[in-house]
Amino acid sequence: MFELGNKGGSKHLNRIAAPEFAAPERKTAIWLAKPSPGRHALVYAASLRAIVRDSLGLASDARETEKIVQAGEILVDGKVVKDSKAAIGLMDIIAIPKINKYYLVLLDKKSRMLLKAIDKAKAGVKLCKIVGKHTVAGGKVQLSLHDGKTLLADKSYSVGDSIKLKVPECTIAGTLRLEPGARCFIMRGKHAGGAGKLGEITTGTEALEARATLDVDGQNIITLKDYLFVVGDEI
Repeated sequence: MFELGNKGGSKHLNRIAAPEFAAPERKTAIWLAKPSPGRHALVYAASLRAIVRDSLGLASDARETEKIVQAGEILVDGKVVKDSKAAIGLMDIIAIPKINKYYLVLLDKKSRMLLKAIDKAKAGVKLCKIVGKHTVAGGKVQLSLHDGKTLLADKSYSVGDSIKLKVPECTIAGTLRLEPGARCFIMRGKHAGGAGKLGEITTGTEALEARATLDVDGQNIITLKDYLFVVGDEI
């Protein structure tokens, strides 16, 4: 008799094998809630449950966490999220209006998730990196953003630029260009978590990816252009 395989994959992650981004405490519980697929890649995401319970310490166990989330007390990018396994990633804004707490998801210098406390005014605008640009029917341009969002815009935007997105309305409030002099945050690589002034950008080839030079705390470093996220003075 044949047994049917589990095609859905595991619903949990072993803490020891979990992605570095989630920064789980390795020597506590064995399992970590696995983020739902969608908005962010698994290796660069943590579940809302892990953030509420482990990172913010708002609950002591999964049951308490579910009560908080199901009560609609947690907002992500201005919208109530009731899926405790929702994937949370870079530049997402977590709001808990009941206790007047607001957080911006960043990275530390070990590529681990860092929750930076922000004020309510800043929680209304999110930075999004443009990772794709396509012409759609009617001659309009569709922008693909780093967090899975898409929106229609004019042709003035370029891949690599960042936009200031009002949330939850998802309307553009401004643009930050990827150009020399811009302040950029490094998302990946050995310099992840650093931020500095962008200098030169070298053109890539078929064999070599485009690179960029940044002044980070007085030190010139070289990283891949794709690792940059233009943030200006927003963070």
